[in-house]
Amino acid sequence: MNRRITIFFIVTLCVVPILGLVAVGAEEVDHKWQEYMKDGRGLTYYYDKESITFPSGGIIKLWRKREFPVRAAQKTIMSLDEIDCYKQKYRSVQMQVAQWNEEVETFSRVQDWMTIWGDTPEEWFLDNTCKEVRTKK
Repeated sequence: MNRRITIFFIVTLCVVPILGLVAVGAEEVDHKWQEYMKDGRGLTYYYDKESITFPSGGIIKLWRKREFPVRAAQKTIMSLDEIDCYKQKYRSVQMQVAQWNEEVETFSRVQDWMTIWGDTPEEWFLDNTCKEVRTKK
């Protein structure tokens, strides 16, 4: 009986807090989302202006979120993206997809660079945020 109590306290004091730290790492940071675009399919696009960094020449890094209409397969996609202002390309470094049933999947694989086309949410950053990069050159 004494051994069971000891095991219970070890699990309660050691394992549970460790699992809690892992879970906290997966939770959404308190972002300050600003809407910057809506499209004809019902998606609303947001970005966290305070998250914008300029890690290297011509690159901006920021958190973005897409909210989907009710008929879509997923509810939201939140991603940490890099935008190359000079080459006009972007990629996601980290992504979190939330389903309507509240399941959340996190992906940490860095995607390949993709071309930024006209009239897209990514072009908005070329036209606005990338101006700061060009003036720092």
